[in-house]
Amino acid sequence: MASILLVEDHPIYRRGVIEILTADSTFSYVAEAEDAERATELLRRRRWDAVVLDINLPGKSGLEFLKEIKQVYPRLPVLILSTSPSGGSAALSAPTGSARVTGPPGAIVRNRGGSRSARCHWRHPAAPS
Repeated sequence: MASILLVEDHPIYRRGVIEILTADSTFSYVAEAEDAERATELLRRRRWDAVVLDINLPGKSGLEFLKEIKQVYPRLPVLILSTSPSGGSAALSAPTGSARVTGPPGAIVRNRGGSRSARCHWRHPAAPS
């Protein structure tokens, strides 16, 4: 069972993603944060199995926050969530150790090396594909 931290500023998107994640028994705990500041507090409180991170956050951007996460928690899987067709591809061109999801669940997930891709079914990052 996995614990997931969702970092998304839009309440409706947060609710939708949480509904999808909690419908899957793979996830034991899903917490939410509306910005990087709140997410930082939650990251310090417990061990997380993965973070689902929106690129567009108020204040500190998701990409800035991703860099901070990877400095402190280099092995923590981070899934970038974007409704943009490009998925922030240009901004993610530098190695970040993240995957990205573009569009709704069922969208393509690509790892940073580009060597694998799979349909996103909101599975635990360590789950076999």
